[in-house]
Amino acid sequence: MKRDDLLMFADSEHDANMLYAVGMFVPDPFIYLRIRGRPYIVLSDLEIDRARQQARRCRVLSLSQCQRRLRGQGISKPNFAQVIRGILRTERVKRLSVPYEFPIGLARELRRLKVKVRVKERAVFPERELKTAEEVKKISAALMMAEVGLAEGLQALKTSKIGKNAGSSIMGSR
Repeated sequence: MKRDDLLMFADSEHDANMLYAVGMFVPDPFIYLRIRGRPYIVLSDLEIDRARQQARRCRVLSLSQCQRRLRGQGISKPNFAQVIRGILRTERVKRLSVPYEFPIGLARELRRLKVKVRVKERAVFPERELKTAEEVKKISAALMMAEVGLAEGLQALKTSKIGKNAGSSIMGSR
């Protein structure tokens, strides 16, 4: 099955697809591209070294270097859409799929720059729907830890007693 060229723009702390794609937590939104099956990420210089170690299957590009290259081409303040278009031109790609949650403002800007953006109707990574044996083990372990934590919390509530100062605020009596 041929995979579409894909663009995502999100942080991987809140977006499960981005975390799945790159395998590392990044708190700020960044660019992920999959072109002809090859994954690229474009990150700020603060994240570059860590990304090269943790996101080994991705080609890691520096956002500042991409912007510097565009400034050399006469674009005074390159934004994310212009960086994306620059990479796509280098790779000779004119159309991309994006996830349903993709930022609409960025999609509009890309379309203004003549990049064809199509919203992906199905799952971005359908393989995420089926769990590996290792993933099932980790999910089971997390559930067991949650159950133990809940049982401990319930036990603490059962054995607790209301003291004389129960009506006092944390900052002292009223």
